[in-house]
Amino acid sequence: ALPVRWFRRRDRADMRNHRKLFVIDGTIGYAGSQNLVAKDFRPGVVNRELVARVGGPVVAEMAAVIAADWSLEDKGPPRPSPVVIPAAEGKARLQLLPSGAEYPLEGFETLLVWQIHRARRRVVLVTPYFVPDEDVIGALRSAATRGVIVDLVVSAVVDQQIVHLAQCSYFEELLAAGIRLHRYRGFLLHAKNASIDDALGVVGSSNVDLRSFQLNEEASLLLYDADAIARLQAIQDSYIAASDPLQDASWRTRPRRQKLLENIARIMSPLL
Repeated sequence: ALPVRWFRRRDRADMRNHRKLFVIDGTIGYAGSQNLVAKDFRPGVVNRELVARVGGPVVAEMAAVIAADWSLEDKGPPRPSPVVIPAAEGKARLQLLPSGAEYPLEGFETLLVWQIHRARRRVVLVTPYFVPDEDVIGALRSAATRGVIVDLVVSAVVDQQIVHLAQCSYFEELLAAGIRLHRYRGFLLHAKNASIDDALGVVGSSNVDLRSFQLNEEASLLLYDADAIARLQAIQDSYIAASDPLQDASWRTRPRRQKLLENIARIMSPLL
């Protein structure tokens, strides 16, 4: 978490660096959802993650973000300086999209909404925490209305009850719009990724929620080549195969008490 300065009003007490980046010797990079934590640090909950290992010039983008974050912490110049750009190792086209409160646009959200509006065949979103804003909801509903297949994969295993209740409050309107909802069984699906048609894949640290959109420092690896996107889609299809589909008719019959709790949690969405 970023430091709190109590007497400077422009600072928030809930800012945090949520990026998960790992660079080795400036030539190998990892980006995705993986924290450095024991898999059983929460008893009874084991995560499923997704991390991309890359080489080539995109590693310099990761190294530059890490250097800037390091500089923010120790108040000194970025290290190492300058960042060396590695030679290309293959034909994959990649880009790192950093985002956070200091950027002029909500980078990940802006990309997501724009690409969903452009989708023509299929959109897959995988996120452990789904607490979106109206722009994301509108883009998803618009895509489904155009005949685009929209798959949203969330985790059946819950580690944050209030966030879970808030995200459940969106399910009824999504199902009514024709969006397919899948709840991954057995593990906390902590992976954060998306694919839009065969044009874009995203693997990163950002959830589809207001905190990741507006407050957290995040990093998203963008995949533009068909082979990398196809590999990501195969992983996403494996998530769906290991999930239980949520049916509109059965979801509408959930207890009124649960609906009330969901609505109360939804009111708290901007704070989650």
